[in-house]
Amino acid sequence: MTIKHTRLIFVAWLAALALACAGAAQAGPVAWLMSSTVKVFPDEQPPAAPDADFELLSARNEYAPFQAAVRADADLKGVSVTVGDFTSETGAVIKASGAQRLVVETVTIKVPSMGSPRREWPDPLVPYRDFDMAAGRTRAVWVDLFVPASAAPGVYRGEVSVRAGGAVLRLPVALTVLDLEVSALPHLETAFGISYGAVASAHGVEPESPEHVALKKKYFWTMVEHRLSPYYIPVDLFSDEAREYLDDPRVTFLRAPLSWDEAEMKRIADRLAQAGWLRKAHMYHVDEPDSGDYEKINKIGQWVHKFNPDIRMLLTYRYDEALEPAGIQVWCPTLTYTMAPNEMKGLLEQKKRGKDLWWYTCIGPKWEGTTYFIDEWATAPRLLTWMNHLYGVTGILYWNTTSWSRAQYNPWENTETYPGGNGDGSLFYPGSAIGVDGPVVSQRMKMLREGLEDYELLHELRARLEQTARAIGGEASEYDPAARLFEHAVALVKTEGRANPLGSKTPYLAFVSTDYRVLEERRALAMREILSLPQSPLLLVMTDPYENGYTTRREAKIWGFVEQGAAVSVNGRPAMIKGTQFRARVPLDAGSNELRIEAEKGGARKTVVRAVNAN
Repeated sequence: MTIKHTRLIFVAWLAALALACAGAAQAGPVAWLMSSTVKVFPDEQPPAAPDADFELLSARNEYAPFQAAVRADADLKGVSVTVGDFTSETGAVIKASGAQRLVVETVTIKVPSMGSPRREWPDPLVPYRDFDMAAGRTRAVWVDLFVPASAAPGVYRGEVSVRAGGAVLRLPVALTVLDLEVSALPHLETAFGISYGAVASAHGVEPESPEHVALKKKYFWTMVEHRLSPYYIPVDLFSDEAREYLDDPRVTFLRAPLSWDEAEMKRIADRLAQAGWLRKAHMYHVDEPDSGDYEKINKIGQWVHKFNPDIRMLLTYRYDEALEPAGIQVWCPTLTYTMAPNEMKGLLEQKKRGKDLWWYTCIGPKWEGTTYFIDEWATAPRLLTWMNHLYGVTGILYWNTTSWSRAQYNPWENTETYPGGNGDGSLFYPGSAIGVDGPVVSQRMKMLREGLEDYELLHELRARLEQTARAIGGEASEYDPAARLFEHAVALVKTEGRANPLGSKTPYLAFVSTDYRVLEERRALAMREILSLPQSPLLLVMTDPYENGYTTRREAKIWGFVEQGAAVSVNGRPAMIKGTQFRARVPLDAGSNELRIEAEKGGARKTVVRAVNAN
């Protein structure tokens, strides 16, 4: 994802319009810019006072989306929002053609998913067209700004123009592009369901007709463009065309077919192996099992591994020794299992054995800030990718993106796509309802993309931490970057979670932050940390308690690794250094404490600041 650390909101007030009758005046419409990681409701009010430029922070090869909000005090016709080029101080340009505009529409919630009193929620992002506005309402335009891999680092300035009620309002934007590039290839595996049958029904086309095949391809590639791997490709596995989909490195998952016919199962296994798709293919044919399904699961695993032992078995369940005969490679429990320390212990032990740990959300658990519901905080789909680093989760699964049958194939009007969950299993809207021959994406899907971009930045941070440890050498070979990624993730957990007396057994996901500013500020910190790591003197820092963590002790332990010949001090006092490793202890006061770790070598200085808390 991209957008990244919005700190200032810019508000523009249109000049008062003179009225011919009685010389009266009215304030006119108001427009302002907002983060993409918020939901702009019809009753959204503009900030109380204008500020400076609206600011975005981005890497290269990622999106930096934001929203332009407009509020009318009278009915308006033909409101338009346009975006200009972004130009740097050196004359480099990010073209306006890289900024797709989408109108944020709302849907009406009849039965709340989690008790919110609101009924009208923003979610569908429809192709841009000028729009009308009713008095006393706010509407928004989503600007999906892409920062290309070729963009030179620097500060770019652009402008959003709003034309409303005969006036033109210009909203300046400052985009800072850092010398970082988000990988186009995914490092977090995804498996997101799609019902092509529901697509046919919602669009009113015959299954497998040319029109349906074209629609299937549009839905498939839209998911891939949002960094999501669909369960199924839109063509036959044995066709030549299948290579267009499964050879694409952005596609990491295939729900492989199962056959109990020996010749056909051999044909499937041979096709996957010979085409080089074994790593992507997963046997996932029993969902959320109970003990009565164990025999079937073991039978499937033993059967498919008879044809190729490298075929990956995936199970949406916790680890159970009774399932060993199935040869499960991917354990994918629901988020609920993070509430059960013993179950998580068993899953993490499987990771040590070389198995993969994924997870998924669906109709539950209904923990605020962790669902993909329409009537949920905008942060929720994005934040979950950060939470993966709390447990070493390397994949996410979601059961469907087009589950519309319970909504009579019209999620625009019937948002409860699964009982008790608005938008559950539905991240798309069928475009047929508004004259679009293809999918309409939701803001929730955009937030998933943003979270997956965030994950790529954290992956790059991991790589830079490992590079730094190798460059320091010596004792730094012991360094594990997972601890630092945990700190970035747990920083998005509320105080109640970080201060929980259960410690490492805390169900962190029950306490996640829903404040978009916390998330965007953490992203900015991680990006700048990536850039600072190679700078001399090389320095890696760890603390007990961890950053933003809590302790009942009145002392913090600080240790880490530094390049040979450097001196290290903590809060102004020299640390003990042996080889490339340093250690120090610092007394703590009750409440928040700042730790300043400074390394100095040959006139070069680096400072790392950590905050820890004492109860």
